[in-house]
Amino acid sequence: MEIIYSATPVDNAGDRKTIDPKDFYEPVKGVSCVYYDGDNLKLKFGYETRGIPVKPISKLPKAKTSKKGD
Repeated sequence: MEIIYSATPVDNAGDRKTIDPKDFYEPVKGVSCVYYDGDNLKLKFGYETRGIPVKPISKLPKAKTSKKGD
């Protein structure tokens, strides 16, 4: 599961969960990669210390969407 932390809407979020960074309290379990918009060092440190890559939102690949019936 991938998560996006952004205070503004993200056009190509697809099936990724988008969370406002101000709502970060602790890393979400089961996350494989995090994209973020801003400079929340607590968020970045929280995931990176668990071995989860944290990337700027500018590195967000094209939207992932699931197909119905899969």
